[in-house]
Amino acid sequence: MLDEWKLPPGSLSDGAFSGEALTQWVSAVKEKCIESGHWEVAANQIGQVLRYAPIDEEGLWVDSVCAILDQDGHDRMRSGLTMEIFNGRGTYTPDGGKWETEAAENWEKKADRAENNGYALVAKELRRLATSYRHDAERDAKLNSFEFD
Repeated sequence: MLDEWKLPPGSLSDGAFSGEALTQWVSAVKEKCIESGHWEVAANQIGQVLRYAPIDEEGLWVDSVCAILDQDGHDRMRSGLTMEIFNGRGTYTPDGGKWETEAAENWEKKADRAENNGYALVAKELRRLATSYRHDAERDAKLNSFEFD
């Protein structure tokens, strides 16, 4: 059930998004999960669903989402977000690393936007994702170079 959760907290029935509702929900869940000893697992799952939160005109998540992701102690949430991005790629088709290079460039641009907007921890996590894609591109280019020359 949780793997199919794609509607982030703060989503309203009319299609709008409430950053205040998201913030209140995360705060309540965090408090209860810290008490029960489940915060790290919950934070990871929250990060995964925040992948589907609304984005702004620059392609980055709206400020309320970035603010939550950028908080100290939310590293599991940030890693859940990037894990969902990485796992959401879909079908892999070898192309010599072209797809991965484009993905790396895309996430590097978003990392720059996050940093420029004051979300340094989000930027760091997105750069980590971009670096992972760059490594995959290099590996694919080496493994498949004979097919794409």
